Amino acid sequence: MHTNSGIPNHAYCLAVVGGRNAGCDVGGSGGHTDVADCATTVNAIGLARAEQIFYQAVTSLTEYANFCDARNATQPSRWPRARERASTTHGAQ
Repeated sequence: MHTNSGIPNHAYCLAVVGGRNAGCDVGGSGGHTDVADCATTVNAIGLARAEQIFYQAVTSLTEYANFCDARNATQPSRWPRARERASTTHGAQ
């Protein structure tokens, strides 16, 4: 386990159940608060879909990958069903 393992774990949890960044909560996450993008709510995609996306993303990374590479590997534009859902949701606003 390493110090930054909480970041991908939190991203995975948000993908599965939806919600907001823990740092945006009233009490913050472990004492830190984050004000950037606190109005953003992640829509849940469910366990099965999140498992597919994160497994494929993580196993596609090279040994020299960084957080930016991991983020890019999990972007909706890489996954057709997620892209369709995002455009449908976005068009409804």
